[in-house]
Amino acid sequence: VIDRFHPDIPPRHLRRHISPLWLDFKTSGADQLEFCIELARLEPTHRVLDVACGVGRFALPLTNYLRQPGSYEGLDPDKDAIAWCRDHITRMHPSFRFTVADVATPQDRSRTYAAATYRFPYDARTFDVTYAGSLFTHLTEDGARNYLGQIAAVLRPGGRFVCTWLLFNSQSTQMLSGRSMETLWPVNCGTYRIMDPMEPELSVLYNEASVRAWYADAGLSIIEPIRVDATYCPSRIPMERSE
Repeated sequence: VIDRFHPDIPPRHLRRHISPLWLDFKTSGADQLEFCIELARLEPTHRVLDVACGVGRFALPLTNYLRQPGSYEGLDPDKDAIAWCRDHITRMHPSFRFTVADVATPQDRSRTYAAATYRFPYDARTFDVTYAGSLFTHLTEDGARNYLGQIAAVLRPGGRFVCTWLLFNSQSTQMLSGRSMETLWPVNCGTYRIMDPMEPELSVLYNEASVRAWYADAGLSIIEPIRVDATYCPSRIPMERSE
């Protein structure tokens, strides 16, 4: 089913799983590409891995940017999203491939692997750039640390990794007041905070110092400063929205 208002993007029922429906799908995807070009020096001939690729928000603008020998691999546990991407992106762009990740999610606990034990189905030192938008915001510590190790393994020497986290530190705690943070993420798990103990992956807020240590453990260096992701900038939220 194609969205009758936007025939060149995925239907609403698929977009709902990867971002708020009020978030502009095309513009935010273009932002992600621009972010990777600016911060990761993404080049048209690079090999790109998109972890938690969803329904192709980053892949679609990349189809107009990458060229041979550049290529793209998308990885996501959502079978319906992967099917849409294969039907609508790979069919027109054979160098764009999509794989269903056999990893358990809150929506499907029956998969073979947990996030903490999942291994990426790619050879070591394969990719020039890896992108993970809003992946670590839905992983608890064991899964997050495993994914950092997996990403480090598949990056080529000198490769770049662009991703998003929800982070707090002493400065943000002062700006947000302890009460506000505790209201939004009331459950303290030590290195991170969560909103709902019954659904811990719903939203995960990490202690920045812990994340920095995990990067070092995985052999990843952080390019300073940590930047705010414009894709989810509050100023983007429309004054009136239905969702």
